[in-house]
Amino acid sequence: MLLRRKGKKIQLWTVNTESDILEALSINPDYIQTDNIGYFNQK
Repeated sequence: MLLRRKGKKIQLWTVNTESDILEALSINPDYIQTDNIGYFNQK
């Protein structure tokens, strides 16, 4: 990804639904901000 080659980090905010979380994980961000931490505790 061009941003990473330039030394930038990718942070996603307000990723709260299961479908949004799955889509976010598919691009492998450096950080995910979510109110749905329970989703990760279930996996």
